[in-house]
Amino acid sequence: MKRLVPLLLVYLFIVSCGSKSSPSSPGSGGGSFNGMVIQSTIGEGLGTVSPASVQISYTSSPVTNAAVTLGTPSGSVPVTYFESATLVYQGQTLNCADYYSGAYTYTPGSAYTMNVSFGGNNYSMPVTAIGGTTETSGSSGVTISWTGGGSENIAIVEGTNGSTVVDQTYGPSISSPYIMPLSDFPGDTSGGKGNYYIFFTGINLYDSATSFLVLEFTATDQEEWTY
Repeated sequence: MKRLVPLLLVYLFIVSCGSKSSPSSPGSGGGSFNGMVIQSTIGEGLGTVSPASVQISYTSSPVTNAAVTLGTPSGSVPVTYFESATLVYQGQTLNCADYYSGAYTYTPGSAYTMNVSFGGNNYSMPVTAIGGTTETSGSSGVTISWTGGGSENIAIVEGTNGSTVVDQTYGPSISSPYIMPLSDFPGDTSGGKGNYYIFFTGINLYDSATSFLVLEFTATDQEEWTY
């Protein structure tokens, strides 16, 4: 019955051009969106750091010549152009360009800044890295701990108790350390039998939106364990 942990945001870890809708909304409602969307992500999953990614979506030609850097505690990392396609946003077809980084150090609890410059304009988006997540299990239950706070954190427990399927979600704003008592794992009276899967998704999100400009920068961590 094991499955991948569900993502809260469709563009976590990797942003790719295509026909899809952005999860954010401009500051004013109604009508087609006529502006620019810049979405960026950093993060880790199952202990592996994912490339930093940026997607610039615009009503005019794809922005393939932007100067993009990720500011990290150990210095700036270049984020370079990769591909272009289209994006459907608020009823408007936008031209988008994807940028990806090489390796960088991801330190949970530290500040990162995505800097995007083109056309004489500079856009700076800050976020705190979230991660370093650990799970401690025993006869009293399960404790999940992590660093970096987070604005949209969830934990999910899935398993079976005889013929009964257990599926519980905690969040979306749980904080560290988060304790799931043994009573949340029915049938596992001694702890650690391996009947349950525990999934954690931690999210820190910078989100700024107007009627013509949407800026997003997401730091994420996704982990899973057997209990």
